[in-house]
Amino acid sequence: MVPLPRLFGKKSTIVAETGPGAKPAAVVVTPDLLGAARSLFRIPEPPDADEAISPCQEAADANPNLARALLRLGIVLYESGRPDAAIQALTKVTRFGKDAGLTNQHCALAYAALGCSSFASDDNHFSEGVAAFQQALGYLASTVDFAPTTLKYAISLHHNGSSDIALEALDGMGGRGSVDELFGTDRPLASCLLACCTVETSGPSVPVLEALNETYTLLRKDFSMAVPDRTMHVESIHASR
Repeated sequence: MVPLPRLFGKKSTIVAETGPGAKPAAVVVTPDLLGAARSLFRIPEPPDADEAISPCQEAADANPNLARALLRLGIVLYESGRPDAAIQALTKVTRFGKDAGLTNQHCALAYAALGCSSFASDDNHFSEGVAAFQQALGYLASTVDFAPTTLKYAISLHHNGSSDIALEALDGMGGRGSVDELFGTDRPLASCLLACCTVETSGPSVPVLEALNETYTLLRKDFSMAVPDRTMHVESIHASR
């Protein structure tokens, strides 16, 4: 397993909230770590940002209760270098959740994008970023595809508050090569579980942030950003009730 060292220096302690399957964790943040998070997650605004955002914004405005439209908007805002605007859109998505027709995978992506946006923000949203990925882990743990027994065991250990033993189980999987051989959502699940267990046992670090960024990247590549016909309202909250 990749070693996950802590950064040292002047510290401030933030207690992050937890999500499904996660346990409370005291998040110790250094100024260097805050800077590293912004450097890793911040995306420079491209010249065509408005052109990319416009159709997603129009779709979300036309269907304010359409969860996928808001999810697309949040993602494009984050990837267009506007994390604070992304946080607003993605927070709405997480409030809708599965009641709006989103799958566990979509909910995990929404929280992962929210976490990335929180890390990228100029404001200090580090604890919110950690908490968002803990929420994402809860949804990913509900979408186990073809996970090996060791990964399922690590999930169970983490759920029961034994993150240190869960890390030992993940180490027994054989490291990154084993993770790369996983299928479907099991790959982002393994990356997110590794990061969250490490935060809960020894604190955050740059390798932890890299594992969380990988979680988002793996979830993001399977999500279509194509804006559907506006007349489609099958995911509307009103239609689901």
